[in-house]
Amino acid sequence: MNLRRTKIIATLGPATDAPETLAALLRVVDCVRLNFSHGVVEDHAKRVKMVRAEAELIGKDVAVFADLQGPKIRVGTFLDGEVVLEPGAPFSLDLDCDPHGGDVHRVWFDYEGLLNDVADRDEIYFLLDDGRIKLRVVSVQDRGFSCEVIAGGKLSNRKGISVLGGGICAPMLTDKDLDDLSSACAMGVDMIALSFPASSDDILRARELIDAHDPSIGIISKIERKEAIDNLDDIVDHSDVIMVARGDLALEVGEEEVPVLQKHIIKLCRVQETPVIVATQMMESMVFASTPTRAEVSDVANAVLDGADCVMLSAETATGQYPVQVAEKVSSICQRIEAHSLTRKSDYQDRLIHKQMDGSIAYAAMYLANRMSVSAIIAVTEYGQTPRIMSRVRTGIPIYALSRRHRSRTKMAFLRDVYSFSLDLSQVDSSRQLVTRIVAYFKDKGVLKDSDAFLLTHGDDLTGNRATSTLKVCRVADVLSYGSDGAPSAYYNELTVESSDG
Repeated sequence: MNLRRTKIIATLGPATDAPETLAALLRVVDCVRLNFSHGVVEDHAKRVKMVRAEAELIGKDVAVFADLQGPKIRVGTFLDGEVVLEPGAPFSLDLDCDPHGGDVHRVWFDYEGLLNDVADRDEIYFLLDDGRIKLRVVSVQDRGFSCEVIAGGKLSNRKGISVLGGGICAPMLTDKDLDDLSSACAMGVDMIALSFPASSDDILRARELIDAHDPSIGIISKIERKEAIDNLDDIVDHSDVIMVARGDLALEVGEEEVPVLQKHIIKLCRVQETPVIVATQMMESMVFASTPTRAEVSDVANAVLDGADCVMLSAETATGQYPVQVAEKVSSICQRIEAHSLTRKSDYQDRLIHKQMDGSIAYAAMYLANRMSVSAIIAVTEYGQTPRIMSRVRTGIPIYALSRRHRSRTKMAFLRDVYSFSLDLSQVDSSRQLVTRIVAYFKDKGVLKDSDAFLLTHGDDLTGNRATSTLKVCRVADVLSYGSDGAPSAYYNELTVESSDG
C-alpha cells in the first residue's frame, strides 16, 4: 500500500459541490472543513450528507469538522461596494457611520467594545483585510478612531479588522457561533473548530455546549491570538486537536514571529500527545494557477518536517479553480518529504514518565518499532487513545487502528501515520483468535506478507473495550502455522533488533 503519513484537510465550498469533483477530492484528502464564516447552514448540511454518502461508497472514514467564525471584527459595507485608500490619506472607523454607507473617508465597524480594549495604548495600529491595509490611529473619539493610511489599497465590504499586538476582549462565541454550533452538532460533524480562544476557560465553555448535543464530538482549538500563545500549554491540554491558524496569528504577533511559533506549537503538541494542523495560504497561488510556487512547496515540506499531523487547504479547494489538483500536489509533496530519514526517527519520548498504562504500552511499542524489523503496528482500540499516543513518535512505520466506532475512526483521520479500519471482533474470545483474525484481514488487504513481523496492542477485552494492556511481537508465518502443529514457533528467533540512538 502506498500510504501518505501526513493527513490533508480540504475546505468545502462552491468549487467542490459537483459530485464528480467531491468524489475525486475524497479519494485524496482525509478530512474536510466546513467554513461557517461563509455560506448558509443549509449548504453546509447538504455537503455533510454528500461527504458521508461518498465516503461510504469508497469505503473510507473521512472526518468532517465545522469551523466557527468567532468574534471577527469587520467593517460595514460601502456605497459603491469598495473604496481605494491612498497612503497618507485620513480615514475613520466610525460607529456613527451608516453601516451600509461607507465611503473613502469613513466606514462603520461592528464591535463597540474595541474602544475600551485599546484605550490604554500609546500607539494603535489596525490591520484590515488580512493585513493588506494598515491604519495608524491618530486620535480616539467617543465613537470611533481617526486614522492615517500607512499601507493603502482596495477595501471592500465586510473585511476583517485586527489590532496589531492583539488584546481584543470580545467573547469567543458570538450569537451566530452558538446557533452554528447547534446546527453543526445536529449535522453529525466529528469536530468543532473554535476561533480565537484565549484560554482553557473558552475551551471548557465550548465543551459544555457541545456535550449537551454529543460528548463524542471533539474540539479543535485555533491558535490565532496573542493571548492563546501566552496560555498555550493549558489550551493544548484541554483540546483534542490544535490548529496553527497562521493568518490571524500573523496579524496579532507579526509575520516574522509565525515560523518560529509554528515549530514551537508543533513540538509542544507532540510532547502533549495532541494532533496539530498547519493552516493558511499553504498553496494560495493555486486558487488561480495550476501549479504552486517554489515557496509554497517549501512551506508544505517544512510543515511535514516539523512533524505536523495535518496540512489544510482553504480557498484553494473551496473556491479555487483546481481543487482536486491542489490536493494531489500536496499529497505528492508530503510523500516525497516523508521518504526522508529526518521524518522517521525521534527520541524525545525516551525521557518521558508515563502515568497511564495505555501510554506506557504505546510508547513501548514505538520504542520497539524504532529498533526492530517490523512492517506494521496494529492497535485494537475503542476510542483511539493508544494510536493517538503512538502517532506522536516518528518511525516511518504505519499504525493501523482497528475500532468498531465510526466516530473514533473519523477522529483518527487527524493523526499522522494512523490509518483506521473497521473489523468485527465480536466473536473473538482468545488472543490466538484475535491475532489469526487480524493477520487474515491485513493479508487480504495486501498490508502483510508471510515474511513480515508486526507489533500488536490490545486490552484485556479483545474487542478494544478496555484500556490497552498488552503488547505483542508477532510474525505472520508463525500465526499462519496456528492449527497445524498446535503451537507457534518462538516469536523472536529471526527478528532483527537494530542498534539505534533513537
